This record gives sequence, C-alpha cells and structure tokens, in this order.
Amino acid sequence: MKKFIFLLFQLILISTLVCGEYYQIDASSSVPASSEGSQVTSSEDPYINSIPLSVCGTASCVPTASINSDGACKINPKTLGYYPATLSKGAFSTGKRCGECFRLIGPNGTVTVMVSDECTAGDPCNQDDSFHFGIPNEAYDKLIANRETNGNIFSLGYQEVACELDQNIFVEFAGGQTGRVDYQYYFTVRFSSYSVGIERVQCKGTGMARYMEMTLNGGGQWTWNKKNEPGEDAKFLFPASFILTGFDGEHIEYTVQSNPPASVLIDTQHQFTPVKHPEADRVCTMGMVPEIIYEDHLSFGWDATHSFQYDSLNFSADPGDLPTLNEHVIEIDCSGSCGINLYRGGGFETKYLETLKFDARADPPSSNLKIYFGVGGSYILPKTLTSDWDSYSIPVEDLKPNQIEQYLVFLNSKDGVKQKFFFDNIKWEFKAGAPKTPNVVVDTTTAFPTMRPLTSTGGVTSGGVTSGSTSGISDQVTGISDNISTDGDQITGDTNGESGSASSSTAVIVPQKFNCLLLFFISIFIYTILYL
Repeated sequence: MKKFIFLLFQLILISTLVCGEYYQIDASSSVPASSEGSQVTSSEDPYINSIPLSVCGTASCVPTASINSDGACKINPKTLGYYPATLSKGAFSTGKRCGECFRLIGPNGTVTVMVSDECTAGDPCNQDDSFHFGIPNEAYDKLIANRETNGNIFSLGYQEVACELDQNIFVEFAGGQTGRVDYQYYFTVRFSSYSVGIERVQCKGTGMARYMEMTLNGGGQWTWNKKNEPGEDAKFLFPASFILTGFDGEHIEYTVQSNPPASVLIDTQHQFTPVKHPEADRVCTMGMVPEIIYEDHLSFGWDATHSFQYDSLNFSADPGDLPTLNEHVIEIDCSGSCGINLYRGGGFETKYLETLKFDARADPPSSNLKIYFGVGGSYILPKTLTSDWDSYSIPVEDLKPNQIEQYLVFLNSKDGVKQKFFFDNIKWEFKAGAPKTPNVVVDTTTAFPTMRPLTSTGGVTSGGVTSGSTSGISDQVTGISDNISTDGDQITGDTNGESGSASSSTAVIVPQKFNCLLLFFISIFIYTILYL
C-alpha cells in the first residue's frame, strides 16, 4: 500500500509538470526574451519602443542645469512624463516643434525628451541647418558618463518618435479685449498633449464659407485675425469648426459649440494615431561622424585643444602654390615628440569607418609619423613623408579602434629631432552599406514623404466640444515591437515575437486540459490494477 501511495504521488507530480507545460498561456502574458544579444530595458528608457516618426539623424547636444519647463511652448513635459528639451533656431521652426518627442542616442544609452523651448545659449543654438538639443543634466547623464569632462556630444543620434500619452489633446483659447471673452475679430489657440507634432491649424466660424488658415506665432500659439482675411465679411462666431493637421498628414476635425472660456484647458476628446515612418527601417544608434575632419578648417565638433608638446601649431597656415590644396593647411612645428590630438566631444562610432585619408608633407622628410586612436597606438605610417605633398590612405582596422573613440592623434614619434608636419584634406571613407546620413530636416512639411489623406469624420460630443475621428491607417501600427538585436552593423526591429520581450495578443496554441486529465485518470486505473 505504501508503494502504491508513493507511485501515485509520483504520478500526480509528473502529470502536474507535464500538463503545466501545456496549459494555455494567457493572452496578456509576456513572451520570454531570447537569451541572445542584449536588451534595452524600460529602466534605461521607458519610451524605447515608441513609434518612430522619422529616419535617423545626427545632432549635437549639451547639458544644462535647468530648463524652464514651461518655456516658449507653454508646455510642461514633466507633467506628461518626459524630460524637457530646447532646440536650435532652425529645428525649432518658430514653434512647430513644440510638444514633439525625440529619442536621443549617446555612447552610453538613450533618453526620450519633449521640446518645450528654443535654445538661446551659444552659436549652435543659432544654426538654421542643424539640430542642437539642450537637455537637463539628469537626462544627459543617461547618454554619456562624466558630464564634467564630456560637456558636448557632437555625434548624437536622434529620431522623432510618437509621444506616448494617456490623455487627449487639450486646447486653450485666448483673445478679444482684456477681461472679455470675445473672439469675433481676434483670438489665439494653443494645443498641448499631442502624440504627433501639429503642422497646420484651420478654422471656420458660423456663416463662413471656407476654412481659414491660422498663423503660427513663436511658441506653438496659433492666431486668427480678421484683418488678415479681407475677403471675409463675417465675424468669427460659434459654433465653429477646427481642423488640426499632424506633420504626418493626419487630420482631426472637431467643433466647439459655444464661446469657450479663456485660459482654460479644454479636452478635445481626440488624439492623433501615430504611424511608423515608412523609411524608419532600423533602430537608430549614435549619429554618423561627418566625412570631413579638416578641409581648410576643422569641421564642427572637432577641436585640437588636447594637442601636446609642440613649439607652434597653426590651423590656418599658408599651403604654398599648390592647386590641389585649400586656402589653409595645418602646420605643426616640434622640437621632439609632439602630437596633434583631434578630439570629438561625446565620441564617435568607428564600425562604419573604412579608411582614413589625408594629404601631408614633412620638413625634413620623416618616417616617424605615428597615427592612433585614444591615448596610444603602434601604427607608424609605412611610407616616408617627403617635402612634397602626397596623399595617404590608412585602413581604419589597422588602427585597432574601439567601437567608440574620442581622439585621433598624429604623432611625431622621434624625440630630439626638429620636425615640421603639414596636413590637409583629412577625412573618412565609409564602408559599403553604411547608413546614409540624411540631410538635416528643419522644415516639418518635408519630414514625412507620404502624406495621409483626410477621411470622413464621426462625432463625439462632450460639453462644448465635438471631436471627429480621422485616424486613417491605424492597423499598420498594431502589434509593432522594436526588439533590439546586436548583430553588428544594423539594429533591427522584430514584429514576429521571435526575440526580445513582447506582449502577445494571441494565446499560444496548446493541447486542451482535457487531454492531460484523461491521461491522469487512465494512469491511476492502470496502477490500481497492477498494485492492488
């Protein structure tokens, strides 16, 4: 009898384990991540899987002790779960970027920020053709270590992404005479809490024959002024309709039934439906280092302040009468071992670099030019530099680079010898298949190549606001997950749940519990016959 009880206990245990393996997995459970590769976890960036709205780009970034969260945009990103960010003049686009979200990628990780203001400190902020971010110290520390010594990132990767919000778009009205809610001749609206940036706002009051364009003022404020509509005799009266156009082409139409209160946030009862950019086919890494390092002058983001032990160093030297050279060249004069140390703040990725190219000469001729990344290396140029200009190419792999480097050094390795070196046209040649660095897009109308059409609207009324849904092709984003693969050149997304951690909307197909129970009782019957 004891043997029977023992065997029965074993049977129950085995059946429980076997059947437990086949019980249906709940549809809301998480599929275990693959052990291959590394994962970017939500603790590093909770918005790592936000829908990408642009291709990858290259920008620069600086930390700042504090950012006015309210800023020109009058949006407080912190209340929406994001770090605030300022943008350079051209990228800010007179406030069109207000409230938009960007994923920033540095050498140590990523962080997602929301634009709240235009930056004003320094030349990078005044650029019309580049993206430059200012972000809080705590956000910057997620991108790179040692903020005190790494105060700039010049090869920052960035990508616009959908803002993940758990609320609708809000609108705030203002205008009319002081102390009066009167929008007949002039009024402004300001929107907040939108998942996709707003490209255009149109309005039509009662009795008006057409929708009229509202003008964007600095800081995300849209204005209608009757004097700008000479052909329109009617005053602006409610009920009135508004159309918001996202920069991806989606339209939202909603109606305000009566004069809205001034300076009060009103829930529009609607939100944009983000759609993945059709060309966002890879997860962005750090920005591509520019091709040119020196060509008449050092390119933006490079400096030579870490150069050492020279008698003189001139980055605007006269090249002589040679048509292949630029107006200026680099000249370094040494009494012994000395070096030009070209530093790029925040570092740069080396995996796409094929060849380092440059023009050079030496006086007197020299076989002692050493070139390396970082703080030391053993590569010596195998060809003697003569007093005549010549072109040189070095395979980057011969310099044994790390994945991310900060310094490129040209060193006179011979001590105790008076030596001059001259350099020009220092640049990289990239590997075949390297990502194409896109032109900087500061005009939001060109950021999304395929516009989405206006669709018919339905209405949901809440208070004085009626919202219409024109969400378009939302089925295209269902079930997308951006799992990270670290297989070298490209980090790709996976929508099939084969790797990474994803939430499955379909239960795993498994045998029914009935089969396990039937097996269990048959086994008990057999054991009873054999042992009783």
